[in-house]
Amino acid sequence: MVELAWKRGCFNCHDVEQKVRGPAWRDVAVRYRDDETAFGRLIVTVRDGGRGNWGNDFMSPNRRVPEEDIKRLVAWLLTLESER
Repeated sequence: MVELAWKRGCFNCHDVEQKVRGPAWRDVAVRYRDDETAFGRLIVTVRDGGRGNWGNDFMSPNRRVPEEDIKRLVAWLLTLESER
């Protein structure tokens, strides 16, 4: 999945372990792990962009990324365990 994330430009703003512009994916996984609605909501946020979930920064829309790739990436990041 890391290769797909690189290919789709996710690492421009994110990292698995640490905050870049956006939150670390491990932090996202921990925050939303027990939220049954998170998968669908995160797909929308990745596709359409978002604001205010992690401070004042915003997430740019990713409408050029195929929906299936977004679903695969969100499913993967929600499986990440906290290593902190």
